[in-house]
Amino acid sequence: MTPIPQTTLNLNIFIKFFSNSFLQLKFLELSLISRSSVQFLWKCIKVELKYFDSQINIKISYLHLINQMHQYQEDLLCLCKQPISHVLFDLNVKMEKRLLCNECTGKFKKQESINGSQNLKLFSEVMYLMEKNYLQKVQYIETLVGCSIYQIEKFLLITQNLKSQLLQQINELIQILQDWMVNLQKKTAEKKNENSLILQVSHKNSFEEVITMEIEYIHDNWIRKARSCFENCRNNQHYQKCFEFLQNFNKKPSPSSSSLCKLGSYAYFSINASMSREELELQNFLQDQSGSKNNIQTNNFYQQIQQKMPYKSDKPFCAFAFNKSSDLLVGACLKHMKAYIINQGQLRFISTMNGHVDNVRVIQFMKMNSKNILMSAGEDKSLRLWSNTQLARPKFLQKIEAHLNGILCFVLNQLEDLLITGSRDTTLKFWKKNNDLSNGCILGSCIQTIQQHTHNIYDLSLSQKEDKLISCSEDSRILIISLVQSVWKVTQIIQVQQFGYRLCFLSSNIFTFQPRLADSMNVYELNQDGQFIKSFDVQVKGGNQDCRIFFPQQYITEKNVLINKNGFHINIIKVIKNKEQNSQKQCNLQLVVEQSINFNQESTGLIFGQLSHNAEYLITWDGKTKELQMRQLLYQKI
Repeated sequence: MTPIPQTTLNLNIFIKFFSNSFLQLKFLELSLISRSSVQFLWKCIKVELKYFDSQINIKISYLHLINQMHQYQEDLLCLCKQPISHVLFDLNVKMEKRLLCNECTGKFKKQESINGSQNLKLFSEVMYLMEKNYLQKVQYIETLVGCSIYQIEKFLLITQNLKSQLLQQINELIQILQDWMVNLQKKTAEKKNENSLILQVSHKNSFEEVITMEIEYIHDNWIRKARSCFENCRNNQHYQKCFEFLQNFNKKPSPSSSSLCKLGSYAYFSINASMSREELELQNFLQDQSGSKNNIQTNNFYQQIQQKMPYKSDKPFCAFAFNKSSDLLVGACLKHMKAYIINQGQLRFISTMNGHVDNVRVIQFMKMNSKNILMSAGEDKSLRLWSNTQLARPKFLQKIEAHLNGILCFVLNQLEDLLITGSRDTTLKFWKKNNDLSNGCILGSCIQTIQQHTHNIYDLSLSQKEDKLISCSEDSRILIISLVQSVWKVTQIIQVQQFGYRLCFLSSNIFTFQPRLADSMNVYELNQDGQFIKSFDVQVKGGNQDCRIFFPQQYITEKNVLINKNGFHINIIKVIKNKEQNSQKQCNLQLVVEQSINFNQESTGLIFGQLSHNAEYLITWDGKTKELQMRQLLYQKI
């Protein structure tokens, strides 16, 4: 027999199986022993084992052990020198007789009673249970680490808020000091410009006293302002939160703690409730720790699905659209559109749709009666409509020359009888559905045009009540457009410091806006005067990183999920609706970043994607992998 290369194997679980009745087994510890061969397992039973006190100190891969055991199963021989097939769990049987081949197993079953035969376990079953135990331990360790990382992530968020506020307060202090000096210089200039005769005849002592008093007054005024600014820095609430966090940091988190339910991207897999009695015995320690699993509240987390047939493309996919049932995907690759069937997260290419003469920038499915219609628009200035039933042999149903320059965005209302488009020609156009379909035209003519922007229009969003429309542009303005007596009118213009590519309504009174190169997302709220004002900021990943247009913000109401691309990151944000109204704070929403997918600098900000209508899937293409990547929502709120 060829000797096995020396490796570190974990055999203590086998020892435990042979030295204890299976039903008495409550917890299987891991230990390490070194050996060069597994010729006879019963010899290993006699080896003195050393145990590790800490479960976290696992230095080998148990999966490696399982693979080794499968590979050398034939080398494990019973007393009659035959490969083993069964393991006997009986304390009354000597150790060397607990490994049985098929022949020994037959003899044992004839000699022993039915109760004795119940203690026989298949060798494959033993290895399965060992693997189950290993996975439980890995889950336990990941959970412990995840609890700690979740605490640190919260601390990081508080620290980022502290940084933002301190920078603002320090800038305010610097401005105070600069104004202080300017005020003193003005006083000098005033005295220089006074009548020289008055200065000459003024009594020396009287003049000096007056000047001193005036300067002291200036000092008192500005010292008071500077002291107030320092007090604000010292009393910063985020500083207090940071201090409290370090004082109360839990260095020994328990998987049973409430933080387990809030692990975000490190969310914990609860144990499957439908386990066999044997599995429940093996997983007893996890059950004791996890408590009531049916009540666990988990967070939203997207995990990539490995494609059996990866789809790579050096040319970018700038826009995507899922149909309502999330079993069909269309992606815009330059001026072509490619259609894919989705089956359990796996993509299968079916056809290419040609028709546009320049790059396609936005696509969306719509439903009309029993027909599924796909709408597309792009740099060729046109709107095109396609039949879903004809994707295998695609051709467009209708073409409209909609704008004087490229179309970068559009939004469709719920009834799908109103389409609003935004363009590089700086105009917003409103299109009504054609009620008379006898001419084959689904969309009618443009019913209204708004020309209030002065640069490219990048994104649009309709409120839930569909009585307000918001748009953002490279002119650093956000337009609030309201429906007044069946006419859309600009009712507010918000001037922002930095223009942005994406914005989205969360409710009829609240919307979000992502400024370019910013490390925070702005949240605007409608005040009592009917004006939208910035209510607060949400810290997001991707600040000061190169960002590109397209990939609009999306809010999936039924899952309370907001997706926001910024720089090299895709931020998955949970929208939490507070049940209790706070009189001191008008906004009744809380936004928490649950996951941030980092595509790294190599992507150069070329990241495009879309959520499905039910938020189950996230499709992306990025400049680093140059591959269509499908991710699936794993953790949902129970």
